[in-house]
Amino acid sequence: MADNGSTLGETLDKVDTYLRLQSEIAQELRKGFMHLAEAKYVLGPDTLSQFSYDRRMQASVFCSSKSEDLDLDAAVREIHLDPIHAEPSSMAGLRSRKPVRKEDSEGEGGDSSADAIRQPGEDDAKDIDSNKMSDVAAASPTLTFKKKDPIFMFSGFPPKSLRDAQSSFKRVLDIVQSVDLPSSSNDRM
Repeated sequence: MADNGSTLGETLDKVDTYLRLQSEIAQELRKGFMHLAEAKYVLGPDTLSQFSYDRRMQASVFCSSKSEDLDLDAAVREIHLDPIHAEPSSMAGLRSRKPVRKEDSEGEGGDSSADAIRQPGEDDAKDIDSNKMSDVAAASPTLTFKKKDPIFMFSGFPPKSLRDAQSSFKRVLDIVQSVDLPSSSNDRM
């Protein structure tokens, strides 16, 4: 009898959590769509439509399933954010120009802008060994790129309502990701 009481208590806790999260998601979606409607009003009818975005853009957050099973329940149970695709690509494999030193740019012809640009040549290729690329990357200053916010493809200066809509939709994704679902279908009963 005590086992049934604890099972009932766990089930009621899960139902309570489910209802609470469902209401939070509904509230955030409601806010997000209201802000999106306001942004459409401010930016005009053609700015936020299916024809306005750049189709070459890629998402910065990817969801994938670990299993090969095509079952929707399995895919939803194992959903996770893939941080590998979210990071900007590194410059390790690319050939980059070396910074110009002041003594290199000063020469017989004076200090002109054409002399200040140093092109990579054969001397640079001798210095860099392809097997020691990590040593070169560690010695040279690292370049960091700021990841461009996808909201800028709709407007150069997006309105506050569009930013609020984006943050509401991100909160919905965070809530969905935080849900701890059972790892196998046998746990569901």
